[in-house]
Amino acid sequence: MGLDITAVNQAVFDHPIEKCENYDHTNLIFTYPNPDFPDRADGLQMGCYRFTTLFDFRAGSYGGYNGWREELARMALNATLKEIWADIDTFKGKPFFELINFADNEGVIGPTTSAKLFRDFANWSGKAQLVSGYGPFSFYEPYLKWMRAFYLAQDHGFVIFH
Repeated sequence: MGLDITAVNQAVFDHPIEKCENYDHTNLIFTYPNPDFPDRADGLQMGCYRFTTLFDFRAGSYGGYNGWREELARMALNATLKEIWADIDTFKGKPFFELINFADNEGVIGPTTSAKLFRDFANWSGKAQLVSGYGPFSFYEPYLKWMRAFYLAQDHGFVIFH
């Protein structure tokens, strides 16, 4: 088990989720706004959406993803995940906050939040590359995948955590 990420762009609501049973990811996908983070969905409703482009990747095991997210928090906010979660108001709006303070298992991040996160990824890319270089076990390789996902989703799309 682990965290998979799917990003789409130019998404248009098609129908409620009750009728979205046999979708195949070719042009129809469903969203589940996480009730613990309703603002991250940017008003998207639960249901099936048609889209233009899809990008997906495996973010890792839950533990692996949280380790990567810990490194992201230390790099950009000079704080641990526990420190951020204990003092949310201090970190709200800072780089990567909307990703750091989000579920690690399910939910959706909408286009407005995706645009903000894409800007964060673009602005911090140079520093992120210095954290561990580039390669299959580096910090930067998944960083680039996240940046691509949020770039795509900012164009009237979303990023699904599943």
